Amino acid sequence: MPNFKSIVYSVLAGLSVITLGLWTLQSDCTEPRRMRAIPEDSLPSLPASPTLRKDSHASLPKLTPRVGHAAVNMDERIAQAKARGEAMRKLIRTNPEQAIQESLSISEWSELAPEIQKYVEQPFSALANVDVMIACGDEGSRSSVVTTFSDIGTMETFVYGRRCNMGSKIGIPVQGIRIGDVGALHEDIFQPLATSDEAAARKRFPVAVADPGGESVAALAGGRLFYFRSRMELEEANHRLAALEALPGVNAGAQSLFESLEAISASEGGIDFETLEAMAYAASTAWTGTPRDMYVILVDFPDLQGQPTDPVALSNSINTIVSQQIWDMSYEKTHIVCTVDPTTYRMDDISTNYVDTLSTYPNAYRLYANATSRVEAAGIDLAPYETICVFFSDIEGVTYSGLATVGGRRLWMNGSISTKSFTHELGHNYGARHASSWEVSGSDPVAPAGAAIEYGDFTDIMGSGPMPAGHFNALHKKRLNWFDADNWQSISNSGTYRIYRSDHRETLGLLRGAEIYKAVGEEYWVGLRQEMTAYDTFSRGAYVLWKRSSDDTSNLLDMTPSSADGKYDGGLALGQTYSDPVADIHITPIARGGQTPNEWMDVTINLGPFPGNTAPTATLSGASNASVRTSMLFSVAASDPDGDTLAYHWDTGDGLVKPNSETLVAAWIAGGTATVSCTVSDMKGGT
Repeated sequence: MPNFKSIVYSVLAGLSVITLGLWTLQSDCTEPRRMRAIPEDSLPSLPASPTLRKDSHASLPKLTPRVGHAAVNMDERIAQAKARGEAMRKLIRTNPEQAIQESLSISEWSELAPEIQKYVEQPFSALANVDVMIACGDEGSRSSVVTTFSDIGTMETFVYGRRCNMGSKIGIPVQGIRIGDVGALHEDIFQPLATSDEAAARKRFPVAVADPGGESVAALAGGRLFYFRSRMELEEANHRLAALEALPGVNAGAQSLFESLEAISASEGGIDFETLEAMAYAASTAWTGTPRDMYVILVDFPDLQGQPTDPVALSNSINTIVSQQIWDMSYEKTHIVCTVDPTTYRMDDISTNYVDTLSTYPNAYRLYANATSRVEAAGIDLAPYETICVFFSDIEGVTYSGLATVGGRRLWMNGSISTKSFTHELGHNYGARHASSWEVSGSDPVAPAGAAIEYGDFTDIMGSGPMPAGHFNALHKKRLNWFDADNWQSISNSGTYRIYRSDHRETLGLLRGAEIYKAVGEEYWVGLRQEMTAYDTFSRGAYVLWKRSSDDTSNLLDMTPSSADGKYDGGLALGQTYSDPVADIHITPIARGGQTPNEWMDVTINLGPFPGNTAPTATLSGASNASVRTSMLFSVAASDPDGDTLAYHWDTGDGLVKPNSETLVAAWIAGGTATVSCTVSDMKGGT
């Protein structure tokens, strides 16, 4: 628990004297991507598969097995299958990971009679297109995943684990289960198979990489069978391919493995990951780091006729303001080259029939297909465009102002011509997700009981931040390849790091964001902004983000969660230490300097544990009275039993960042009583 010395004093309009008081005070994801965790005892009761595995609930009723080829009590078995199917649909929606664990294996499903198979979950392995969609509106956002198969249409999709980092992709390998139009994807690209499933898979899928013999492991991916020398080799393959799948860009990922299987197969029959990774990174860089061609289609409806907006004005707005914003944020790597079709195309249906109540947005897809087919029928080739936007007048009942595929080509705009809205939605198309904030009721900025506030990051355009000051944050810029390799660092050693501002196009400083591992799937990001001048701790302090394991958004943390100003004074000020005792991480900004556009902040990051660490001791002294507009000197005499370097965080109650120093000179422009405090930290958790 932090403790600090405080002085209470009065500053009056005239000269007055009061008593000096000195004492010690004590102070202490719509669910994005369908990833809400639920307790085990609230899972729906699921009839068991024919052969119970270790991860199945032994108390669940079984499906009655077949005897030879004859059905035994088929009506009873069909009733069981229907009950199982309905329960599994619910489980897929609420806990896709558990649904995968409880699902029928390939061999189990193959043993069922056709009359039973159509009612229960079916395992699949195929190449498919995946759209990760985010609908943005004043009432919040809604995220969904839609998988499209070449032969059986679309599937409302639920994901977990590594798949949570996935953006929209074309032709990627997917494995999982489905019941009708609802399904779950296995988190791994290569799904390991048991011996019984390997035999069943060999009957259905071709072999892509031959069995090397020995302790080999069979795995299924994209409708093909692969063999690995060991379980460790399989896990390494899944880890490397998951990293590729997280890259932005529809063609960046594991699909290259299937598009050029012979070219990336090593001579000994394995997979040449270096070639595969080079192909994926090249595709991702092309998606986010080259000029982005955009085509806007204006549409109207039989019941809502007329040009939805002026095409010339919209073109000028996107090609100047929006394009310049992206040019600046990307350090001149990419900008928008927008063509607004001057024709207004009439859609087949009335406007309200394109309103969606389903999270898969089938009517939005129908509108998109209707609009693009009209344009292509006019002889326009849309293939070269990275973003295709369908723009229409505000439709009653459509709850989004913008709907976009993350890292994909599709964009719908519901009447909004706001340059900020277009920049935000194009951010999704590039591959960025929302910038949220984490709201807590206590003193822990990352309290598990807290809540993610959608659009809660008021410093970022991907949240509620302004144009042009609200540059995408460091996490987003790294993900979009806008940071070069030396612009960010994953911190693995304690030390002091000079971090330069990331919100200026002409910044020359190298390190612009620090990533700190917190836990599996979780990380902190530390960065520096200079344009948020109305919020002192965010323009003269550091900002800290938290990327949680349950989703892939950034969460702005409030470093002073108990303050009256909430998150708006929640930057990490000079001399202030943020400590995460669970992860043994301690972050302290200690100095700032530099001239525009190369302002910097030195941040000490200590990675523990530090057993036996002893907190410093401190004594605060200073005048207890003064005239207004008269400078007052305060000082701290502090020492640390371990000889650690100390940091000093001053607070005079005005919300302004003070120097990290043993002394402070302060003055007040109006009479009254104020409290001056200084927290002395050893930057290792001791205060």
